[in-house]
Amino acid sequence: MNHPNRSRTYRPREILRAVTALYPDAWKHFDKARADRGTTLPDWPEWCYCPMAMAYAIVSGGAREEHIPENPIHISILAALAAWRMGQTIYRFDQDLAESLVKTKIHRLPTEILYRLPQWGVYIETGGLKLTGDIVTTPGFFAHLEWDANTGHPELRLLIDNGGPNLLDLLPVPIHISYTSLEEAIKATTDEARRNLIYHGQSMLTGQLDAADPETVARYASPYISMLLYLCSTSPDTDRPLPKNPKPKKTRRRGWRVFPAQAPQRIHVGARIGATIRGTNTGQHDQGSTDGDSHHGGRRKSPIPHVRSAHWHLYWTGPRDGDRTPVIRWVAPVLVAPDRGKMDSVIRKVKK
Repeated sequence: MNHPNRSRTYRPREILRAVTALYPDAWKHFDKARADRGTTLPDWPEWCYCPMAMAYAIVSGGAREEHIPENPIHISILAALAAWRMGQTIYRFDQDLAESLVKTKIHRLPTEILYRLPQWGVYIETGGLKLTGDIVTTPGFFAHLEWDANTGHPELRLLIDNGGPNLLDLLPVPIHISYTSLEEAIKATTDEARRNLIYHGQSMLTGQLDAADPETVARYASPYISMLLYLCSTSPDTDRPLPKNPKPKKTRRRGWRVFPAQAPQRIHVGARIGATIRGTNTGQHDQGSTDGDSHHGGRRKSPIPHVRSAHWHLYWTGPRDGDRTPVIRWVAPVLVAPDRGKMDSVIRKVKK
């Protein structure tokens, strides 16, 4: 039986083919690293498919860490594709939901929630959605979590697809997730990059980091993170259950192995909630005065119909004196005080 998605062309799959052609032995090295995890190699958290140290070793040809490879950006690309390759899931967001998400401000970076990525690596389609100012997104972006083999620090790694004919024209955006402020997380990332350049004798390149103002980078990265957080939220609206990482299988010659997906799959996100948002938007009225407590002729005015903005709601569940679990929900825009004249009347009998 043919897989329903095999005949389709997916851009992340094309990128995967390009990376495989460039580094044909890469995947067997990642596979071996996973098999040697906790034995001949250090152990690392399960939420990380494989530390980027392996990608560095492949791109540099096994050179020592003091050596900067000719194409250092390939390290980020290889690491992201290795994580995504295992599940090969593509998430397509309803446009109205996506637009609402990217407009929702992230006042606090809920780092605890990011560990709930449904798979080691994901690809989210953005479809040219306008994000920040005059910045228009490209087809989509990869995302995965990194565990720094040297420091043990966790990182969120975004890899933005620029959408050009060069499939490897991708922009890495690393973000430390040991901070609750997105700007602080980006500043910490930039500071570490500066220290690494100096350590590798490339201090002349540190000037390029000065343009990476934390506030600007945070504004650029925030919309991508909002879409990512929605996948990590409680009960996201999807057309099928979210997939999980593949489970290890016992083999005769090589012991337990984790096998990648044979073909990509696309999951649609937000069809129901997107329809709700469209209904809410069409129900908006000319608000006029926003003073809900004003009076006219001695009578208090009814609340003026308006749309309550979307927002993130983070809370903790579980016993106060035990292990508590963080939960995040995205609260969609809500139409408040709709036109009562257009609402159906409901008559209820009341017993005396």
